Amino acid sequence: MAEARWEYRTVPIDPRGVLEDRSPDEKLNELGAEGWEVAASAPMETGPGSGLTLLILKRPLGGSSDDAE
Repeated sequence: MAEARWEYRTVPIDPRGVLEDRSPDEKLNELGAEGWEVAASAPMETGPGSGLTLLILKRPLGGSSDDAE
């Protein structure tokens, strides 16, 4: 059996819960339709009170013909 190969993408969420200027549900549903799934999340402090969270997404390599933004 061949070992699974993945591609990864990171998406920041601002302190208001906004993903790339859109609601989290809307953006995550769009990414899910492209084959992405959330693999992990991590707090990302870029300065005092920044409160960013970084989502780490993965999908099987070659999982979609859509290019990552």
